[in-house]
Amino acid sequence: MKEVEKADNTVYVNDKQFITDAHNAVMMNVFLGRLAERNASSDIVKKLANSLTDDCCLSHAELKRIALSGKIPFTDDLSSKKQEQYNAFAKVKGKAFDKAFMRYILKEHHADLSFYEEEAIKGSIKDLKLWAESEAGITRHRLEVAQIAMDKFESPK
Repeated sequence: MKEVEKADNTVYVNDKQFITDAHNAVMMNVFLGRLAERNASSDIVKKLANSLTDDCCLSHAELKRIALSGKIPFTDDLSSKKQEQYNAFAKVKGKAFDKAFMRYILKEHHADLSFYEEEAIKGSIKDLKLWAESEAGITRHRLEVAQIAMDKFESPK
């Protein structure tokens, strides 16, 4: 495993990549949550989006604190891939947005859960491992809530 030297200890390249990828996942949730407040038509989607935005703003602040305390470069910008995804969502409104948003959240949260669980086990930075473990629990809960919301959203009236 490649290492990047710091003044007081060692940060592994994988942890730096985790921070970058986690930042993109969390900030995409924030941006999509805020977009849902404007573009969604379903109260179920708006409620989920509001909760997602609140949770992810807190998660992002803590992730940023961990990165900066370890002198790991940190940006508030999205990756070009996530920015393209966001731009595509920004063009959609109403029921089409609701459906796309819910599918995206379920798909991404499944992937994020595995990602966080792996870092919690294999990471080399104690605070980052604890953050990832906490985020895995939060993501697991959000997945359950999102699935219930999706079931209500898709159920015939």
